[in-house]
Amino acid sequence: MRIRRSGWMAIAAALVGAATWLHPTLTDDVTTAPSHAQPAAVSGDIAALLQQVRVIDRLPDVDGYDRGCGKGEGCVFGPAWNDPLDHSGCDARNKILASSLRDVTFKPGTRNCKVIGGVLDPDPYTGQRIPLQDRAIEVDHVVPLARAFALGAWQWDPRQRQIFANDPIELIPVSKAANRQKSDSGLDEWLPTFQPCTYIQRYLAVAAKYQLPITAAERAVATTTCPAGAEAPAA
Repeated sequence: MRIRRSGWMAIAAALVGAATWLHPTLTDDVTTAPSHAQPAAVSGDIAALLQQVRVIDRLPDVDGYDRGCGKGEGCVFGPAWNDPLDHSGCDARNKILASSLRDVTFKPGTRNCKVIGGVLDPDPYTGQRIPLQDRAIEVDHVVPLARAFALGAWQWDPRQRQIFANDPIELIPVSKAANRQKSDSGLDEWLPTFQPCTYIQRYLAVAAKYQLPITAAERAVATTTCPAGAEAPAA
C-alpha cells in the first residue's frame, strides 16, 4: 500500500502557468502529448485562451466516430486507457486516480498501479466528497471524445488520437452521476455546479493545446460565465 495525496485544487493551481499547459504532468511518470500536437504557447488565463482557440459557428456533423474496440468496431481513439507514450505498465486511468484521490490504496501485487481505494475530495464537478469504494467515480475526458472527433480529431492519425485520449490534461476523476449527465456536451450545453470557471479554463486549455475549435455558443458561455478578470480559483 502507498498513500498519495492530491486533489482538484492542486491540479487547478498547476494548470495556471503556460509551462504547465505545455507540459501537463500530474506525476513524474505520466507522459505528455507529442510536440506536433502542441502550439507554441498556451496561457492559463481564460481570456488569453479564448484568443488562442478558433471559433466556428456550430459543431460539424462528422461520421465515423466509434469508441468501441471490440470485433468490428472502429476503436478510433485506441484501446481505453492505453497511452502509447507510457511504457511503465500502468494504465492511464489508474495513474490519474492515484494522482488525484486522497488516501489512495493499491491492489497488492500490482506495483502500486491498480487503485482500489481512495476519496475524491472535492469532486471537481459537484464539490462533494466521493469514496472510490462506492463505484461512484469515473475518469472523464474534459473535451468529450465524440466532440473532439467532430471538431477535427477525425483528421488525426490513430496514434495522435490515442495520445489525446490519454493525455493527463484531458483526464479528470469526477462524480459518475455528473459525468453521465455531461455525456458528450460542450460548454454551451453543460457546466459543473462546482467551480465552473475552473472547468472552462481546463476545457479551453485542451482545445488550445490540440488546436481544436470551439463554437460561438461555447465562447459566449465562457465569456458570460467567466468575465474578464474572473480567474479559476487557486489552491
